[in-house]
Amino acid sequence: MVIIDEVSLVSGLNLIYIHMRMNDLFESDKWFGGKNVLFVDDILHLQPVRGEPVFEQVTAKTLKYRLGSMGAVNIWRDTVTYYNLSINEREKNDQKFSEMLDKVGRGFLNNQTLATLSERVFLMPISNKFKILQEAGNAPVCRFPKVDMCREFNEEMLTDLPSPAKEIEATTLIDATVTICRKGDNLEEKVTKNL
Repeated sequence: MVIIDEVSLVSGLNLIYIHMRMNDLFESDKWFGGKNVLFVDDILHLQPVRGEPVFEQVTAKTLKYRLGSMGAVNIWRDTVTYYNLSINEREKNDQKFSEMLDKVGRGFLNNQTLATLSERVFLMPISNKFKILQEAGNAPVCRFPKVDMCREFNEEMLTDLPSPAKEIEATTLIDATVTICRKGDNLEEKVTKNL
């Protein structure tokens, strides 16, 4: 089984590339080399960079430009069985807030949702609000739409720590052995590569 997390970031064209590569690897002409593929994520979450969402049809123009092929295709529609998870673990204890987030995520804002969101707007920096909530015994979770906003918040919180920050140099060392077996290979004649 192949597990693809954060599938909302996978474009329809990337899905075609994955399918084609798996067919090459497993010498198959079935969808995804005849293997099971598990896609995980909210497909309405972050969209692919410079691409259309995985569930959108890839146009004939895009396929002709990228692959030299003419027909449009929608692998997601043709191959994926979708199971909607109905319990939001993060907000399951606050049904009203969970429903409000669902409306915002789908773009169906009503006056009540807008009024509730307006009540929760604060003019102080997020780090100050975080500290106030923490001092009141809450354990707030901060979610940011942009990486820079998250980095700025983290840096500000680190400067408030009672002990000085220490920088530790890290080294990444990859030392792995991969065994490659192809259909029909004799197990005694396996090819082993060092990465």
